[in-house]
Amino acid sequence: MATWKAWLLGAAAITSGALTVTLVLLAILVDWETADRTASVFGAVASLLGMVISLRALLGDTQQGSVLRVKNTGKATSKNSGKANTGLTGPGANFSGEVEVDSTGDSDADGGSANTGVWRT
Repeated sequence: MATWKAWLLGAAAITSGALTVTLVLLAILVDWETADRTASVFGAVASLLGMVISLRALLGDTQQGSVLRVKNTGKATSKNSGKANTGLTGPGANFSGEVEVDSTGDSDADGGSANTGVWRT
């Protein structure tokens, strides 16, 4: 998990705990009408924050900064119109991130096709 995500998760947990304790103390220490109004405000703010977080997740770019790494693959050998792959094969039209290929194995194709790195279909 990214450092900022871990920090955000921790902050959300601490904030949720503090708000829970605050609401319990309000219910114990003040009259019910004040506690009810305060809880209504907390609920409205929490629902607005939930909507903002949901919209951010829905509209956010999930592949921003993505890196595809293929490393230390083995040897691929293909014969008689066959296909051999020891790297990664898959559709690449929708991937907009960076591709890194390092220390791939040998490929040998005798009448077929062989790949030891990234093979976008």
